[in-house]
Amino acid sequence: MSPGAYGTKGRVPLQFAAMTKLVAGLIYSGTEAAPASTMNRQRVAHAVEFAVAGFLTFEVIALHLNVMQHAGPLWRDEISSLRLATMPTLAGFWSSLVYDPVPGLFFGVLRLWKSLGWGSTDEGLRHLGFLIGLGVLGAIWLAAWTIKKSPPTWALLLFGLSPVALVWGDSLRAYGLSCLWNILAIGFLWKLLSNRPSFPNIALASVAALLSVQSLFPNSLFLFAAGASAIAVAIRRRWWHTALIILVIGCTAALSLLPYAPIIQQTQNWSDLCKGGIDSASIFTMMFHAISSGGNVAALLWIGATIFTGVAFALAMAKPQFLQLSDGDRDLVLFAGGTFLIALATNVGFFRIVGWTTSPWYYLPLMGTVAVCADAILKVFRRSMITTFANCLIITVGATCLVPLAYQATTVRLTNVDLVTKTIAQRAEKSDLVIVDNYFYAISFHRYYHGKAPCLSVPDISDLSLHRWDLVKNTISQPRPIQSILARIEQTLRSGNNVYVAGRAAPSHTESLPPDLAPAPQTASRWQFIPYVARWADQVAYTVHAHASRGMIIPVPCEQPVSEAERIRAFVVSGWKESTVAARQ
Repeated sequence: MSPGAYGTKGRVPLQFAAMTKLVAGLIYSGTEAAPASTMNRQRVAHAVEFAVAGFLTFEVIALHLNVMQHAGPLWRDEISSLRLATMPTLAGFWSSLVYDPVPGLFFGVLRLWKSLGWGSTDEGLRHLGFLIGLGVLGAIWLAAWTIKKSPPTWALLLFGLSPVALVWGDSLRAYGLSCLWNILAIGFLWKLLSNRPSFPNIALASVAALLSVQSLFPNSLFLFAAGASAIAVAIRRRWWHTALIILVIGCTAALSLLPYAPIIQQTQNWSDLCKGGIDSASIFTMMFHAISSGGNVAALLWIGATIFTGVAFALAMAKPQFLQLSDGDRDLVLFAGGTFLIALATNVGFFRIVGWTTSPWYYLPLMGTVAVCADAILKVFRRSMITTFANCLIITVGATCLVPLAYQATTVRLTNVDLVTKTIAQRAEKSDLVIVDNYFYAISFHRYYHGKAPCLSVPDISDLSLHRWDLVKNTISQPRPIQSILARIEQTLRSGNNVYVAGRAAPSHTESLPPDLAPAPQTASRWQFIPYVARWADQVAYTVHAHASRGMIIPVPCEQPVSEAERIRAFVVSGWKESTVAARQ
């Protein structure tokens, strides 16, 4: 039969098959025996790849150093970490852990750092964040060499240059440490995949798994993802002994979290305060904010690497012959792709179940997992000199686009509360009054304010050393909980003294006092705290604007940009005038 007998429909598959063979030949041209000249060119290509990765590494180190130099004083979440880590007694620490539910590993590291005398200042504490950031960078290199015996070019580009990873991974929270051990756990679990894994590899995987789950509770989901994928590969290869070892490692790590069960149970007493009714769409939106923190190019690179990882995994599962993978490469694609997909699904499910409003840094461990897995799979498909050079070119161009925005992010101060408190302390007299109109800023204000004038938070919480959600919940369940604060403002103004307002410090444009919200849970938002915070700040703003005869915004100069997470304003009012509209009693 002549070729023409197939018609148009017959020629397309033949052309597609020919093109596939051509592309596969380019990609895998380095896998067969090659003459000496070709081998030399391949060595040059690998040397270039190491040079690109080395240059990227030095850039990332410089950016971490910049974060340490510019992050400045601690913001409220970091202050909460420090308070827990330095509790006088173990009993006090354990009972207070319910207000900041994170496993104890990071607090132990922070306490050790402080006890050695290296954390007596905010600057000294920033040094710890810098070292953790370098530790994450080292973990990325070690995992890459363990998994694929090549430098982590894509992991360095995606995760190393991510502003979220640089700034929030180095902050005094558990996210950086959790990324470190999560990445190492993935690498060491892959190292176990052989017919008879050695004892050192078993020990390394066990330690990394244990420390991973002890760094952050959601890390147990990522360990499950990596463990399940590793077991699937072991079963496919009929390595039953290996599968059993990995299962035991995972179960042991999970059992290590049992002591925290009462603490997790106790968080249910206040967790509704932080719930925002999030759904999958809002989770993916915040996830996009996290990956696009480095700009549109960063978002495209993250999305492209993610899609490639998913497609490669699907093809390795359904049509392995199409990819012409060796058994070892197919195992790697199945392991890395399975880890990525399970981690993504379980992380989204976790945030859906918990229901807490998330922030970009909540997704750091997931981002680290995706970066390492994508880096591993992308290596499988660059076996020739041409694809290695093409990869180096893409990485170089991508880094050129990402570094300026990453650098800009590392110059940001995490808070300006210390500057505001210093300015107010220089102005306020003992007879004046300072009001922090937003509870979320009161913890930082309490740490840095050392002025003569008394200071009240809205609401007036008795313990501002950390997030006392139990006291907050008790406050919003009471009718008119800030009435005494509003009365104190009026009394201070009538006496001819100044009232300083810091925090949200919003100007008032209302003609009457905003009405009180009904005690929780009698409102539509039930126990959600945010509506109460906004309403109380509005009431404070109305009270000072309605009764003060004069006022001014307090300038607080800062030579750096300040993070939106904790950038506050302040103004001062004085004098007295009767309001033309009676306040609601």
